[in-house]
Amino acid sequence: MQHCSDRMLPHMVVFSGGKKTYTKQEAGPPSSGGVCEMFRHRSAEDTGQPDMNGYYGEYSGSGFVAAMNSDIVTEVLRTVGDARWIDLKTRAVILEISLYSPQLDLFLLSHVLFEVLPGGPVQPSVHVRGSFVDRYPIITASDRAKVFGEVVIYLFVCYFIAEEVRAVRRQGFRRRFGAMGWVHLDVFNLALLLLAGTYKMASVARYSRTFGEGAEYNPAEFPGQITQLAAAIEGGDIVNGVNAFFLWLKVFKYGVITRRLLRLVTTVQRSIADIAAFALLFAVIVYAFAVMGHLLLLNELPSFVSITRAATTILRSAMAQVDFSPVMRTAGGWGFVFLLSWMVASKTVLLNLVIAVLNDAYTRTLEWERRNPHETTYDKISAEVKRRHREGRFNLGGLAAGSADKGPAEARADKRDKQNFDPHFAAKKRLGWVPDATWKPYKANVKSADAGPPSGSAPAIGSESNGLHHSHGDPGQHATVSGGPGLSGGS
Repeated sequence: MQHCSDRMLPHMVVFSGGKKTYTKQEAGPPSSGGVCEMFRHRSAEDTGQPDMNGYYGEYSGSGFVAAMNSDIVTEVLRTVGDARWIDLKTRAVILEISLYSPQLDLFLLSHVLFEVLPGGPVQPSVHVRGSFVDRYPIITASDRAKVFGEVVIYLFVCYFIAEEVRAVRRQGFRRRFGAMGWVHLDVFNLALLLLAGTYKMASVARYSRTFGEGAEYNPAEFPGQITQLAAAIEGGDIVNGVNAFFLWLKVFKYGVITRRLLRLVTTVQRSIADIAAFALLFAVIVYAFAVMGHLLLLNELPSFVSITRAATTILRSAMAQVDFSPVMRTAGGWGFVFLLSWMVASKTVLLNLVIAVLNDAYTRTLEWERRNPHETTYDKISAEVKRRHREGRFNLGGLAAGSADKGPAEARADKRDKQNFDPHFAAKKRLGWVPDATWKPYKANVKSADAGPPSGSAPAIGSESNGLHHSHGDPGQHATVSGGPGLSGGS
């Protein structure tokens, strides 16, 4: 092993008495030249493996690699055992298995992590990931339609980006983004779409390098290449999922139907800044309790062996999804203090703080609504229906049927409806103007002064009765009314 350690293991060689000594003293001599590759330390960039979380720690993608396939797996395992590749200094062993299903065009990546504890026990954990690495096969018509749809979507993205740039040039950056509004969500959606497109291009480039023409197959590097390709595809899916959530929130931008819905949406919009500040406060408190639980129960409970697991446990406990009986049995009085402190902080202080923030935003929204009445979609529809009803257009198409094609009874009913919905009908009737079937405008057929008023009607304009005289001037000119005891004035 001296040749392998000098050439392959600079990090695993120590100086003792002027000689280089391989730290794995129990390792036997290599049975073949290929064993030296197993003892060559590789970085995470060389292996292409991401960090892996176990029960008792987090392990990077760097380490020693013993590559094998289905043909030589028995030989490699025998060689690894003979060379003492796994010894007492080994902290973790990761068995990686890559499978492919040609029927489903699916790659399955399985990582079995064996954590070797200092006392000798081995803790296994399994991580499985399936991935369709070829997202654009372009074989069937539906595949082509999918690619065409994505191209159209990104053309619209480019168009909206150009529109946003023009709006910023026209209005100015501060005026455009100075106040919190829907424009910030629009820009955020565009940014996420661009990020998802970056992931798509990276996955296509990696797929071409791995499976394209001229690509060489290396058993030691192939699992890492598949892992990186699956990570790029998974990253794009995560970005698309987050973007889909915020895109659905934009329904409230275009579909504020009722006043109550508008009030609630405005409340949430006004409380975004306060909720962000509360989220920061909540994260700090959760991290403090996670550190406390981790240090208090590190060696007793698996749910507190790391900061991440401790934070997950106390967050689940806020929703009553964790039994704290083991904490009470293990930590005793300190466990009771820990549990009581977290319950008071989460359910009494933090929860009521959120309620106070929303209540304040709702109150301010009510005051703003009283000062600035806003017309909702329901109000617009209701006003349009009432307007059409006043005009006699009851059908959905907005076309009113003429009364000439109707019978006498229907024509009289239409005239009565028009009179009822005419706001000036009472004033016209009081002045002696009784509409006929032609509905002539006011003063279109002025009665002469010699003609008496119709029986049962008010005095007509231009006639004299009871000492009242109305001068016959043009409409809108000043007219005087005189005569009669105690009556005088002008209009």
